[in-house]
Amino acid sequence: MAQFLGEIYPDDSILSPVKLLLLQHIRDASSQLNDPLQASEGRERLRGFLLASTRLASGLHVRSSATTSVPREAAIRPTGLVNAGVEAEERGDFDQAEDAYVEAMEHDDVVAAVRLGMLLERLDRLSKAEVAYRRADELGSAAGAARLGFLLEKRGEFSVAESAYRRAHERGSPSGSAHLADILQRRGDGPAASAAAERANDLREALTSGAR
Repeated sequence: MAQFLGEIYPDDSILSPVKLLLLQHIRDASSQLNDPLQASEGRERLRGFLLASTRLASGLHVRSSATTSVPREAAIRPTGLVNAGVEAEERGDFDQAEDAYVEAMEHDDVVAAVRLGMLLERLDRLSKAEVAYRRADELGSAAGAARLGFLLEKRGEFSVAESAYRRAHERGSPSGSAHLADILQRRGDGPAASAAAERANDLREALTSGAR
């Protein structure tokens, strides 16, 4: 959960307290899942906090687009579409979820692009998942770049996968740094692999500390 929040939000020190509060609540709710008597409540709390995190992340992107010429109604619209997609996905209505994410992505919503890619990858529609991840990457998403790299690496396209991992690494993605370290290690570049692995650990530790 901590990694999800850490990668899906852009770096913004003003919002750090809000992110830390969400992480604390998610951590508390997760602990309830281990208790049979509290598991149901824990699941409901997690669902609420994840929806809240998606709303916040979508809101960030809306505010970053506020200086463009897009009408205000169109700029606000993706937030509701992403929320509708998340809820449809939780119900198992994947067609409706896809439609909502696609429409939000058309408004350059980075969260929608990542979630669409994850949904399509889950459904084994990898070519379309790649398109969504590429759009998220173009919009500056660390998670989108890391997931794009993973798809490319699975296809054996190691050079372009490495480039995607490097972008994720530079944007602060622990998984991007870890995958980059693996590729560099296999290529025999030990010092660079160690540096990437160390950065992955540092990023994970920072996210874990934020959840405490």
